[in-house]
Amino acid sequence: MSRYNSILIDGRDGWKDFGILVLKDGWNDWLSFPETKPPFSHDWGDEDGIEVDLNEVYVKEKNVSLKFVFVAGSQKEFWEKYHALRDALLSPGLRLIYINEIGRLFKVYYSKCSDIEKFTRLKNVDKIAVGMTVEFIMPNPILEVYKPLLFGSNEDVITSNGDNLLKAI
Repeated sequence: MSRYNSILIDGRDGWKDFGILVLKDGWNDWLSFPETKPPFSHDWGDEDGIEVDLNEVYVKEKNVSLKFVFVAGSQKEFWEKYHALRDALLSPGLRLIYINEIGRLFKVYYSKCSDIEKFTRLKNVDKIAVGMTVEFIMPNPILEVYKPLLFGSNEDVITSNGDNLLKAI
């Protein structure tokens, strides 16, 4: 897979706009099922166990993370991309994140940044790299997974620069 369009954040390409590459398996928890909320129940004092009402099942919000690495040609470029990503993630409202490898679009909001790996020069190339994990919350994981968006076919709904992302919703 090309590093271009591997992840889109509000229609902006992760590599071209922010200099980030999602690590292999860096999005695995996005596919896990959400945890359910406790069902309505009643504990009858004169009976064993509890009586539960499972006519309706509800889910909790879901915590997910992206593990990625920033790659830049200079410290100046790194800080420009870093600030661009920070500003995009901290802007008001929900973020639309498309993960091409699994062909899904998710509505999430930024929670926190963790697991920073040191600022280092890559061997044999004039690049620097910083690893990082960014955590998000899906407020409603059942309703927030949209139909697949296809790349590389006549059914594309997202252009190579991400201009048509919002038409998919």
